[in-house]
Amino acid sequence: MGTQLQTMDEEAVRLVRENPSEEDVPVAMARRIWNGESPVRVWRELRGMRAVELAEAARISRSYLSAIEGGQKQGSVEVLKSLAQAL
Repeated sequence: MGTQLQTMDEEAVRLVRENPSEEDVPVAMARRIWNGESPVRVWRELRGMRAVELAEAARISRSYLSAIEGGQKQGSVEVLKSLAQAL
């Protein structure tokens, strides 16, 4: 696994160098997504938002957000778009 993580780190550095205007994401956060954690939850936490705040900003119920973050629901395109805009 160490070699795989090193390769991921090298790839992340390459991408940042090629796209300097893109937002930097801490390697630990990228690893969480890589390891299967909900990208919505990871980005929410990166932004320092509580789940209730994100749900309100995206105009969805807290339980729907919980289901998306927990992997029980994928979320519609419109909901995912609202979440992305809120984040």
